[in-house]
Amino acid sequence: MNAYQSNQDDEREFERIANQLQQKRWWGRDPKHGSELINQLLNKKGYGQTNASALLEQHWAETVGHTLNGKCQPGVLRRGTLEVIVQNSSVLQEITFQKRTILKALQKRLQSMDIADLKFKVGPLS
Repeated sequence: MNAYQSNQDDEREFERIANQLQQKRWWGRDPKHGSELINQLLNKKGYGQTNASALLEQHWAETVGHTLNGKCQPGVLRRGTLEVIVQNSSVLQEITFQKRTILKALQKRLQSMDIADLKFKVGPLS
């Protein structure tokens, strides 16, 4: 390999890197797959939570048992905190005593949801 061929290789490598940099400047970032964009849109609009909330309600009923199930219901999951709506203050007190047990059971059953805490609130059940 002579010096002339080495320079040609260096020039080709330089051109390749320059082209890559130009493309990154033009696009800003790599293009996303259509399925990824659709998933982001569905999650942003809240359609992705419909399936998750049905699963959560099913496991909620199994976790709290028949005595508390009709008196409380799971609400919104935000940043790892599940809001639970309870019928009245006496139910609030009872479910507060069982908070750790309920939280551990939900975390075990619904590992993909990343439930870190429960927040109770008195309000109308739907």
